[in-house]
Amino acid sequence: MFIVITPARNEADQVEELVNCMRNSTYHPDCWLVVDDCSSDGTGDLFRKFGADLNYLKIHRIENRSGYMGFHYSEVVRLGLDEIKDLVDSADYIGILDADIRFGRNFWKRLKDAQNAENIGITGAIAVVAKGDDYLMEHFQRIDLPLAGRVLVKGKCFREIGGVPYSRSPDAAMCVLAKIEGWKTVLLEDVYAETTRPTDYKSEYDAVGKSRGQRAWNMHQPLWQVLIRTVAYTFTEGLGYAVNYFKGYVEEWKNGGEQFPDERLRRYYRSERTKEWLRSFVARLSGRTDPHKILKACLVNRKDVFD
Repeated sequence: MFIVITPARNEADQVEELVNCMRNSTYHPDCWLVVDDCSSDGTGDLFRKFGADLNYLKIHRIENRSGYMGFHYSEVVRLGLDEIKDLVDSADYIGILDADIRFGRNFWKRLKDAQNAENIGITGAIAVVAKGDDYLMEHFQRIDLPLAGRVLVKGKCFREIGGVPYSRSPDAAMCVLAKIEGWKTVLLEDVYAETTRPTDYKSEYDAVGKSRGQRAWNMHQPLWQVLIRTVAYTFTEGLGYAVNYFKGYVEEWKNGGEQFPDERLRRYYRSERTKEWLRSFVARLSGRTDPHKILKACLVNRKDVFD
């Protein structure tokens, strides 16, 4: 049993191409659930129109929403999964696919086949954005942290970690919980997915940094890690972005913002994440392979993306 869930809010301009990608896939889901998040542009109707021939496509509409960012994304996905709980309980694989993702024929098959290796619970693809005739990898992608709406989770792993968590960063929380439960999480370095909009596109750019700072607080990231990232963002994203990132973290701290309730995640960020950073540092000094390396952004051929 293979399930895919896609949260969608006013995605009318994305629907046809996304449906074509799924239709052309060599590995089809048994159920593809699109959660229409109170769209006002006919998103749900367009999925029905362009996917009329896909007998595995289902549409579920929800009417109440609080906003794109914050905890809402995880709420939408969780509400959708509740609608197909019986399928989730027996699924072998569960994919989480955002509406602005485009992928090749063998995308899902390659994510699935990679999980044949021992203890791999989550696999994901590298995000790329169009740049002329080629594609450019988005930066800050870590080989052991497959993030965002282009991942496949092994069913047993999904159930052991309690499904999609209620969090500002549900994808990161899933990866951490999977690691805690003994699973490996892998960003496949030869599988790509185009994102038609850069990460966090739906927010005004100045708010993106703040949102990430809020997420850092929600995920129990300690202040010293946030300070290091603030310095890094100053060089990679600009001073305004870095300031907003730090401001978002501090405001949540001062206001007693909600944090992920599982104490194991807090311990992970204060202990294991520190060890990961040290391992990366030692690996760079010694010339060994970094098990937590961040991929360097580079150009990718279109054929490699849509294979």
